Amino acid sequence: MLFRSCKGFENVAPALVEICTKEIAKVAQDPTQPPFKAIVYLPSTANVTLYAGILESLNQSDNALYGTHPLHPAEVSAMHGKLTQQQRTRVSERFRRAQSAIMVSSDVTARGMDFPGVTHVIQIGVPPNRDQYIHRVGRTGRGDKSGTGYALFTDIEMNQARRIDRKSTRLNSSHQYYL
Repeated sequence: MLFRSCKGFENVAPALVEICTKEIAKVAQDPTQPPFKAIVYLPSTANVTLYAGILESLNQSDNALYGTHPLHPAEVSAMHGKLTQQQRTRVSERFRRAQSAIMVSSDVTARGMDFPGVTHVIQIGVPPNRDQYIHRVGRTGRGDKSGTGYALFTDIEMNQARRIDRKSTRLNSSHQYYL
């Protein structure tokens, strides 16, 4: 798990965009890598809505003068518990079918759902407990595939985050962990 500390909440969204654009660029440079497909976990529906809106606005911006948008070709979607079951099903299926995608989600997708091809899990904010932390990162690196986990915290959250990570067990060798 790569931990990244941000100075203040105002720097978390730019850090998320930076991670996504760098990882998408890696795939563009090396077509043998699987397409970028990430789940971004946030602690609340309000945060999911905010961050999905930020990423969608980048995805939909008219950058014709400057080239493609920074998240191209990733599709962006939002998943949280306040969606109807029909809406959650539609978002899930869209994410499953997508070659390259970013699903911004609350913990509604952390357990019991399988999304094939997830290459990255990005956790923003400290999860409520160690088990949730493990279940979130477990959405990537499934089966014989590898995966990468990122965790973004503000400076004031880092001590709490380190306690959760210190207590967690490493899931399996298919995950890449950075400390």
